[in-house]
Amino acid sequence: MYGLVDIEGNEIIKVKGVTSEAASEISFSTLNQLLVKDSTKEFTQEKWYKKVIEGEILVADTIYTLKITSNKRQPIYINNKFDSTRPYHLRSYDELIK
Repeated sequence: MYGLVDIEGNEIIKVKGVTSEAASEISFSTLNQLLVKDSTKEFTQEKWYKKVIEGEILVADTIYTLKITSNKRQPIYINNKFDSTRPYHLRSYDELIK
């Protein structure tokens, strides 16, 4: 996800997997608040579940939670506020069995 404010003061927020309608509930200040360690933002969006073989479509409200994750890179916090990331150190199998 990312957000920016252009030179005319317009906020542009992009979040993968979130509809533009749901993204309209998210402001630049909300993204700034998410930089605080362990903070989250929950909202609901409509999601369509398709069962192609059965010819069914289920429309349901789904809770979506925004937060900083560390599944690819290690987050770095300064004074409990997100600053940057660094890569995890990967070791070879030979290094692990020594």
